[in-house]
Amino acid sequence: MIVGVCYTLLVGATLYFASAVHAVSVLWPANSLPLALAMLRPRRQWWAIMLFTFLGVIIATFTVRGVSLAPVFLGLANMSEVLLAAWLTNFSRMGDGIGGSARSMVRFTIGAGVAAPAFSSLIGGATFALFFGRDFLGSALIWFFADSLGILIFAPVFYTLLAGQYGRAWQEATVARRWEAGGLVLLTSLVAMLVFTAERPLVFLVIMPTMLVAFRLGWMGVKVAVMMVAVIGTLSTMNGHGPIVPLSEDVQLRAYFLQIFIAAQLMTQWPVVVALAARDRVMQELAKSEQSLRLLAARSAVLMLTFDVGGRCRKAIGAIELLHGHAMDDLPGLLIEELVENGGATLRPAHEMALDVPDAVHSVELRIWAGEERWLEASFRALEDEGGRCPGTLMTLHDVSTRKAQTMALARSAYTDSLTGLLNRAGFLLRLERALAGRTEGLVLAMIDVDRFKLINDNCGHQTGDAVLEEIARRISGQLRVTDSVGRMGGDEFVILLDTTEWDSAQEICRRLVDAVSAQPVRLASGQTIAAAISCGVVRHRVGMSADHFLHDADVALYEAKRGGRNRVVAA
Repeated sequence: MIVGVCYTLLVGATLYFASAVHAVSVLWPANSLPLALAMLRPRRQWWAIMLFTFLGVIIATFTVRGVSLAPVFLGLANMSEVLLAAWLTNFSRMGDGIGGSARSMVRFTIGAGVAAPAFSSLIGGATFALFFGRDFLGSALIWFFADSLGILIFAPVFYTLLAGQYGRAWQEATVARRWEAGGLVLLTSLVAMLVFTAERPLVFLVIMPTMLVAFRLGWMGVKVAVMMVAVIGTLSTMNGHGPIVPLSEDVQLRAYFLQIFIAAQLMTQWPVVVALAARDRVMQELAKSEQSLRLLAARSAVLMLTFDVGGRCRKAIGAIELLHGHAMDDLPGLLIEELVENGGATLRPAHEMALDVPDAVHSVELRIWAGEERWLEASFRALEDEGGRCPGTLMTLHDVSTRKAQTMALARSAYTDSLTGLLNRAGFLLRLERALAGRTEGLVLAMIDVDRFKLINDNCGHQTGDAVLEEIARRISGQLRVTDSVGRMGGDEFVILLDTTEWDSAQEICRRLVDAVSAQPVRLASGQTIAAAISCGVVRHRVGMSADHFLHDADVALYEAKRGGRNRVVAA
């Protein structure tokens, strides 16, 4: 409602001023207000905005120019312009809204500043020709330029104002910044008043303060500065003052000349503003990066060392505690091999790689022992002097023990069965592939299945079934050696890889597993017990046997064990 009243008053004031000086309207700022509001509101609310646009024009025109049908057509023209401009620019709200980027600026200019006024000028020109006897083409051109410049100049200001950005910027600014902003806008206004009250051609002077505003205040300041220049220029010129008046006695030509000047102001400032906005975004990103680096340096222990081409330490700063057993003053002069154990095998190659490929960072991880196991990451990058030569490398060293532990834990969880803690299917298959690589003998595979496990699940529940599987996994693991591997393939199926060349011994291990499971019933948390047994198929690896073949033969042996009565071992 407030915006509707303001719009009606703005339309009336513009019409009254044009009628008072017997001139055409050079700028039509009114439509910028509902357009800015529409760009900030969802489309379901646009009908109300278009309604007060239509009624506002009718009421203001009736009041200023009397009763006729012309206000109705003018209301339709203005409403269609606002609606079309809002629809075309609704998706260009980027950054700080209008003009937040070059893309949004172009879309706003074409959609709201060209297409929408061009459409409405056809209705407006026809209305003036029909009801006021004016030239259609001349009226349409004046309408187009007035509405186009009005939207391009005032819509960004109204948008920023309604979005609350001016208020937030003023609250966040320092006192000195507020004085600077107010002073620059005042300076621009005074220069504009000087230029448009003088009879001499001094319009070029306006460029200087507006350019200063662009560099010091950015896009938000330029919006206000250009608006002030346009308003002052329009008021002065239409009242017969300023350097444009002597160019022609024709009021309409004066309007054209003034519109060209204002358009030139916009075209001069916008590329500068877009470039400055892009620069500000880059600077903000750099500032964020710098803050992140400062925060990282403040909260993390990093040791930095420089080495000459030969790998001798020249300077060291930072967390010396990372290098256990060394003092800071002892580091300069040490060879890279003398910093840590196995330094020649880990650090030296990375140092030389950095010298060979100077544009890249080369990192290595090394494990040290300082009362406990710790992991360090060393990153090397080539140094460059003023002459472009490479005098050596820079190494940054920091503790990655926590990260390494997390990585290893994640790796283990990816290959570990969550119920039993054994290897899962993927983990066991990976272990099997590695064991088979380059081996021709000395491996035995045992496939195990819990006897009648489905009955346990059906009669006692899945929770009891899980408890049985956990206990069976514990009993199986207790019978194996460190060199053996056991995994759960899924469901109630287990598999064991025995690292042995003794076939009889392997079969004996499998018989012990069967006996260990069936010897005592499984005691549940409730105190109840449940009998459990397993069947086992065992096979010995042969030359040329693949992992799939190995598993298949063990599975065949397991099937024979279950078919032969269960709770037993069958060797393939």
